[in-house]
Amino acid sequence: EMTTSNEALRSLVEDLEASKATRLELYETHSKLSTSHDDLHVRHNETRRSLEGTAVDLEQHRRHCEETLATQATMRSAEEAIEQIRDDLHAAAADRKALHRDADSERARLDEAMEEQGDHRRKL
Repeated sequence: EMTTSNEALRSLVEDLEASKATRLELYETHSKLSTSHDDLHVRHNETRRSLEGTAVDLEQHRRHCEETLATQATMRSAEEAIEQIRDDLHAAAADRKALHRDADSERARLDEAMEEQGDHRRKL
């Protein structure tokens, strides 16, 4: 039993010896991790600056859209106003045609009256 225990202990020690790192390996790993951390920090700052710039650009775009673009309600209102103006133009055109017809018939009536007057003068 002692031999089995010694062999198990020896196996455990050998495994520890095989897996332990030297100070140089630890230093190199620490250095690599530190460099990676610094690089990550630099990239993080670059990303943050880029996102801040994008946020500023988006805010400017939002303001531009508010100042230059119409809302759907405004567009509907404008379309209704345009339709009303079209209806008014059609009505005005119809009224103008009716006035022209009335003026033409009045002109024809006056021409007939002038002709009749001319006939009466000649007869007198």
